[in-house]
Amino acid sequence: MKNLLIVTAIAAPLLFSVNTKAEVISSSENGFQLKLEQPFEGSAKTGYNAFVDSVGNWWLSDHTWFGDATKLSIDATAGGCFCEVNGDHEALHMEVTYVQPNKTLRLVGGLGPLQSLGMSGTMTLQFSGNNVTLEYIVGGYPSTDFTKLAPIVDNVLSQQLASLSQYIEKN
Repeated sequence: MKNLLIVTAIAAPLLFSVNTKAEVISSSENGFQLKLEQPFEGSAKTGYNAFVDSVGNWWLSDHTWFGDATKLSIDATAGGCFCEVNGDHEALHMEVTYVQPNKTLRLVGGLGPLQSLGMSGTMTLQFSGNNVTLEYIVGGYPSTDFTKLAPIVDNVLSQQLASLSQYIEKN
């Protein structure tokens, strides 16, 4: 898994649009803060709806627990689930805590291996015009070096937003 994360971190910028503006705002031994911006075609409503309603079509399958992004869903209601259900295999990736349709979506939890590391975070997505801004603030017990994880998570989320933009462009 460690080698996969390193390869992903190196290859991500080569595979996806350079339009994603990504930045590690801060990182320490206890956590990190990321901010990413991605333009897309259409309106804020278009971006929001694609993010929520079509997550299984644009999320990259190699960043799922069970290898099939079509098994992902987002219930955009307070207490709703960003979940992956594949037969009797289930994963709660994040929980929805705030919804302002077509404008803001907030989720809490630890994506991917962050869960097993005891890390959790708050992800806020803001849709405005033809742009989405994603902020992810993650913290937890420092069982690993968060300063090394921050750029890896940043790259993976950059891939996801670029994939969202590409999906919107094609549809």
